[in-house]
Amino acid sequence: MSTVRRIKVENRLAKLVQVPGGISLAEALERADQNLEKVKDEYLAVLDEKIARIEQLAGAAKPDPAVVDELYGVSNDMVTVAGVFGLGELGQAAYSFCELLDRLRQTGAWSPQAVAVHVSAMKLLRHPQAAASHGGCDAVLKGLRQVTERTAPRVG
Repeated sequence: MSTVRRIKVENRLAKLVQVPGGISLAEALERADQNLEKVKDEYLAVLDEKIARIEQLAGAAKPDPAVVDELYGVSNDMVTVAGVFGLGELGQAAYSFCELLDRLRQTGAWSPQAVAVHVSAMKLLRHPQAAASHGGCDAVLKGLRQVTERTAPRVG
């Protein structure tokens, strides 16, 4: 029988907030926002590069598994970054693309049309104000879910 070990991880922010004369939670959050604002343009450019890379890789009629893995990795990176910079819908579209790729891998199929729809949606959602003029972000995301379901229904 094994023993359960509990490892306590130090939360630096919680510690700083509790120190008398330390920074307040509001101040810590304000500093974090300021730090994010400093790198925002750089990361938005990275998101643009990732979308361009996906578009480039997705152009193949049926890519080999290594390319599908790279598509998944690039899209997964977008999920991580997008929400931090107020582009949650872009992150959801990138997640939807990962879901589509997973399902296509399971079936061994490929759908250039479904991939193209996801790429177009990611390009649109990179600029949420443009998405609003195309029926809104929610409608775009709902459409992506429908495309994924129709193209590659869940196996099992």
